[in-house]
Amino acid sequence: MSYTTPNDKLKVDVSLGAIRSRARGASGVQPITTSILWACNFPGCEPSADDPTHTGYNNNGHGFQFYRPEDYYGVEAFDNVDRSMFSVKLTHNPFPWLRQHITVGPDFANDKSSLLVDRLDSYSPAFFDLSQGFKSAREVRSTFLTLDYGASADLKPMKNLVTTSSVGAQYYYK
Repeated sequence: MSYTTPNDKLKVDVSLGAIRSRARGASGVQPITTSILWACNFPGCEPSADDPTHTGYNNNGHGFQFYRPEDYYGVEAFDNVDRSMFSVKLTHNPFPWLRQHITVGPDFANDKSSLLVDRLDSYSPAFFDLSQGFKSAREVRSTFLTLDYGASADLKPMKNLVTTSSVGAQYYYK
């Protein structure tokens, strides 16, 4: 929404924005993907000369020390983010050669995160003893405030040449 005075010396802009998102978080499955990458540390899962039928590859964990690839589907991690942003911008042109503006506005964020790890089989101990399952939730609320000021002045040293000098400052608070 905008308002401009009839002489164009003052303009007021008001804005409002809102975001609501639900995203699958990567932090819940990071231990699983790490375990898959470091699946088999020797010795222990390589075939044995004495009994090649009993190795780490053909047990319940089929070669993986902690988590198996199928355990990835037993993990749910979500981030529910709500954000609301407001701003007011005042633009003032007191002279044809001088322009200035000030923008101020808050940003409110609310992040609700959850993590659920299903109870695992008893084939192998899991990281952090998650074999019994795990559930956690957290909520982080943040408020940000921004104040921004800028000014520009033009100088015409010659008829077809314009130079512009600018200055500005910004204040940011969380």
